[in-house]
Amino acid sequence: MKKITLFLACLAAFAMVFGFTVTAAMADADLYGSIRFRTYWVDKDKNYSGTGFDDEDLDWRIGYLSRWGVNYKSGDIKGKMELDTRDQDGDEGSSEIGDIRVRHLYGEWDFGSGKLLIGQTFNPCTVYASGLGYFSGGLQKFHSTGLKYFRTSQIRLTFDKLMIAFLTPDTEQDYAQADIDTTFPRIEARYSFNFDPIKLDVMGGYQTYDVVDALDHEESIDSYFVGLYAQANLGAAYVKGLLNYRQNGGNYGLWSVVNERAQWNGNDFDDCEAFGYSAVVGYKFSDKVTVEASVAGSSAENTDMAGDPEDDAVAYSFHVKYSPAPGVIIQPEFIYDDRQESDFIGPDDDQGDAYIFGVFWMINFK
Repeated sequence: MKKITLFLACLAAFAMVFGFTVTAAMADADLYGSIRFRTYWVDKDKNYSGTGFDDEDLDWRIGYLSRWGVNYKSGDIKGKMELDTRDQDGDEGSSEIGDIRVRHLYGEWDFGSGKLLIGQTFNPCTVYASGLGYFSGGLQKFHSTGLKYFRTSQIRLTFDKLMIAFLTPDTEQDYAQADIDTTFPRIEARYSFNFDPIKLDVMGGYQTYDVVDALDHEESIDSYFVGLYAQANLGAAYVKGLLNYRQNGGNYGLWSVVNERAQWNGNDFDDCEAFGYSAVVGYKFSDKVTVEASVAGSSAENTDMAGDPEDDAVAYSFHVKYSPAPGVIIQPEFIYDDRQESDFIGPDDDQGDAYIFGVFWMINFK
């Protein structure tokens, strides 16, 4: 009860400070769209496929992140609404039965000394380091910097280079509980430094929630994330690097290919720690041709459990971005996806690997 009272008091104070009434004139609207298509060959070994057999498949369909949207601007107010095609029900084509999803839906007020945003968009800890198209997020799910659902609802404040957001907490992990209690939103912050030609972003987040059993006994799961992202433009060349550390990232909602969720031991929860990394190098030969190579990976370990179970994964990629005309991108890609070991799945802990090669197509219009 004390937690709830404190939170409601803070929320009321927040609303009193930043509450406002806006009468907006007709907004300027900027319509845009992006159509993406995937033509890949995916070669999975028997452990990766999960079938006990090697598996080779053609991936030929509209891209998950094909989108259309509109940006609004009216005085000190701006907004964004964006939808995309999405394979919500496991169909072969992401638009086979007309599935759509809301990507962005928010409004932002510039009040002079800062900005106030309400709605759904990227969380402050999102990082897209690689320009790879196949995984619909570069190599993000290997270094786990970003949420598995990409964008979430939030109240966000921006003061120059500092961003602070209060987001919907993630509680999707199932422990056969009777109830889940949330008291506080997830909190994230990001601060940007510019030491031309190097840019640095320091970021972090924290959330907590209680898992309650049928006897009304509750245990807390605390999750946090800290990260450092650096990028440098060196003439035609560029480099990007990322390091992060997190606790119970699966409970936090991070998009990850390793098992990094808290484990129930019968009495309470054993925390899982993980670190991630990413390195990207690229060279722009001309306005039409850019080449890029990337590597990203994560390692998770639960030292509180017997045997210190560990889960590792890494991916290597190379692609050539070719733009024959403004808004048109034809991008050949090659990826080696190595899921390595996972002590969480049993004695045969090799999760296998896959070779992926093909072309990512894109036409942007506005």
